[in-house]
Amino acid sequence: MHVKVPVILAGNKIDLLNPSSSTSLFSSPLHLPPSDLPARQSPQFPPTMPPPSHQSQHSHRSRILSLMTLHRSIQATLTCSAATLTGIHEVFFMAQNVVLFPIVPLYDLETCRLQNACVRALTRIFRIYDRDHDGLLSDLEFNKFHVGCFGVSFLLHTISA
Repeated sequence: MHVKVPVILAGNKIDLLNPSSSTSLFSSPLHLPPSDLPARQSPQFPPTMPPPSHQSQHSHRSRILSLMTLHRSIQATLTCSAATLTGIHEVFFMAQNVVLFPIVPLYDLETCRLQNACVRALTRIFRIYDRDHDGLLSDLEFNKFHVGCFGVSFLLHTISA
């Protein structure tokens, strides 16, 4: 059985980068839209990347993108520095979020589609609130949905605006 584990790619030691260059290798955080992800090619990670000072930022970005296309379990990329404490909070916050709010039960990272159980649940929720069964939520139906989810009513003029 193959276990899908979410991965956060964290570039560390950004305090050692050339100060004239950008402080981020990845333009934090980097998420690829499904259309930018080609089919998976290899289950192996490429060789270790050389230190940032040896390549341009564009080259780093292209290597990161190639890693993300090969390994779809990479959900975000961030940079940090333990020496200056830059970005440490964001790395731990992102790690906490991928554990507490996993995307895999809802979205298949391999096929870039919602999971069947998620589609069924969303369809059921829609049908519950579509009282007139016309395939659309009217303003009143949408308001009831919002109250059911969040306990707060919309003002009707804000819905259609």
